[in-house]
Amino acid sequence: MYKELKKIYDKSGHITLFSMAVAFLIDKGSSNVSKITEDQILTLEGNGLMTAEFEQDLVRTAVKLANVIKNNPVALVKFCEVEDVFDIEVFTKE
Repeated sequence: MYKELKKIYDKSGHITLFSMAVAFLIDKGSSNVSKITEDQILTLEGNGLMTAEFEQDLVRTAVKLANVIKNNPVALVKFCEVEDVFDIEVFTKE
């Protein structure tokens, strides 16, 4: 499973996009995210913070993650720890 997650991580091209996709997945729930279709993704128009392309890539990445971790969500947490996806030092500095 690590190799599948690493492939998605590498393909995302940007740690920010990947970490946002993980946050989106956690917020919406993997069972809900895995049901999002490509047609639904293509209707996303972006907002003042994200372009349509970035938002679509973010959701597409979250869907891929949801499909990989279906039976083992802890693997995503472990992957994020190994790859240092979330820089914990940022949250511990005063």
